[in-house]
Amino acid sequence: MQTIFPSAILEYWNHFIIMSDPKLQRADGCGILMTLIVAAILISAFYFFQKAFEPDLPEDISIDINDQRLKKIKVYQGEDDKFSSRIDFFHSERNSSIDSAMQGVVERYKAASQIHSSNQK
Repeated sequence: MQTIFPSAILEYWNHFIIMSDPKLQRADGCGILMTLIVAAILISAFYFFQKAFEPDLPEDISIDINDQRLKKIKVYQGEDDKFSSRIDFFHSERNSSIDSAMQGVVERYKAASQIHSSNQK
C-alpha cells in the first residue's frame, strides 16, 4: 500500500486553495485605468485620422462659376455641331448612306444573277 505524506496533502490543498482564492482573480484598478486610457487614445486617434483625411467640402456655386460652365457648354456644343456637319458632309459627298449602300448591294446581286442566268442558257 502506498503511503501519502501529510506534507504532500497539505501542498496539494494549498495549491487548490490558492487557485480558488477570489482575491487573486480580481482585476487590478491600475490595469483597468490603463485599458480605458489606451481605448480612449485609440478611439480618438481613429476620429482624428478620419477628420484629417476627409475630403474638403465643395465650394458653393457662384454666379461666375455658373457662367463659366455655361460658356464651356456652348463652346462644346458649337464644336459638336461643326463635327457632326463635317461627318454629314463627308457621307453625302461619298454617298454612303445606308440606303445607298443597300441599293448598291442589291444592284450587284441583280447583275451577278443576270450574268449567272445568261451563262446557264
